[in-house]
Amino acid sequence: MGVLEAQIPSSWSPHAIEQAYAQSGTIALVALVSEQTIGGWLCGRYASDEAELFKVTVDASLRRKGIAQLLIADFCQRLVRTGVKALYLEVRSHNLPARRLYEKLGFCGIGQRSGYYRNPDDDACLLMRELLP
Repeated sequence: MGVLEAQIPSSWSPHAIEQAYAQSGTIALVALVSEQTIGGWLCGRYASDEAELFKVTVDASLRRKGIAQLLIADFCQRLVRTGVKALYLEVRSHNLPARRLYEKLGFCGIGQRSGYYRNPDDDACLLMRELLP
């Protein structure tokens, strides 16, 4: 995951990835393109009937091929099976491709956090999607 993370702003360090995996309720998914190639990965966590999507990263050379959409769909299916009713996430306000994808997948804007991101500085758009069984 480190190679993928190095390609994006707000990347996670190997230590941050390890910490996320250690948390109760964490779900991490990996999209393999081949035995040797990771096309993307996703990490989120649930508690009770709510969940948060922390990270979706797709290899730059493989973007716009449906990998993120498949990862998110798999994540949502797993959450529904655990009884989760709502999924939340934050996305950079300037990340229009991601925002369009989330909108396409049924996420709605519920707020904004000004100055939330660094390197580069950006606001966070808060999104939510209801999950139905």
